Amino acid sequence: MFRIGKGASTLNGLQAIQDRILSEAQETASQIASQAEAGSEEILAAARKDCEQQLAAARISAAAQAESVLNRASSAAALLARKNILQARQDMVDRVLHRAIELLCQMPDREKISFYRQLLEQTRAESGEIVLAAADQRLAAELIAENPGRFTVAAEVGAFTGGLVLRRGLIEDNLTFERLAATSRSELVQIAAAALVEAPGQNPAVS
Repeated sequence: MFRIGKGASTLNGLQAIQDRILSEAQETASQIASQAEAGSEEILAAARKDCEQQLAAARISAAAQAESVLNRASSAAALLARKNILQARQDMVDRVLHRAIELLCQMPDREKISFYRQLLEQTRAESGEIVLAAADQRLAAELIAENPGRFTVAAEVGAFTGGLVLRRGLIEDNLTFERLAATSRSELVQIAAAALVEAPGQNPAVS
């Protein structure tokens, strides 16, 4: 659970979120790496078996034909293993981001209100209209109570899970949990790459 006290700065709060997201990634990396490696080994084992069967049948043909069969089967196995590792990385990043957003949404109301106020302070806005998610509508009155008249809460319900959007005329600040979590994506990709580096196959980049 996140602990963001009243005295914490906005930057410290955001850093706490990022640290928690990356911690979640490291905790799940080894598990997903093992799953990816096991999946790759199954693919390679199946390919080897198929290769042996084809080679047995190919013995009635020329040796060159048998070698061609082996090369094709090996190439197919390597491609499947590569795709398996790529998908494992992508799955890890997506799962960790999803988990991080869940943890943010589970913050107690008092902590969540304090954090939302810090987000508003970060924008340096003197006024504006706040859009909240459906789950946070109950927090609206208390959120703006400290600064009556500065901010209003839109009747519109935001299409996001948590955090907020602040509108100031043509300016819109996206401070949703989805956006905050996504800022850690590049670091999560690096963690995924490190976790799966020992898995069979090559290590294609994930964007």
